[in-house]
Amino acid sequence: MIVNVGSKNPVKIGAVKSGLSLFDFFKGAEVRGVEVPVPPSRIPEQPIEMGEIYAGALFRARNAFVGCD
Repeated sequence: MIVNVGSKNPVKIGAVKSGLSLFDFFKGAEVRGVEVPVPPSRIPEQPIEMGEIYAGALFRARNAFVGCD
């Protein structure tokens, strides 16, 4: 199973690996970071408000869902 993370940041990739390791279903999954397009201008590069953080994370997740399971 391949799981993509919408970031190349090793800390974020490690956090996803750590979280998935708690579930037998994801045992042996390959977790990899992928570059995603820059979010729309309404989402700042360094979001501060919770709505911005959520919108940016959702954008990255949707755009990282390519070539994975």
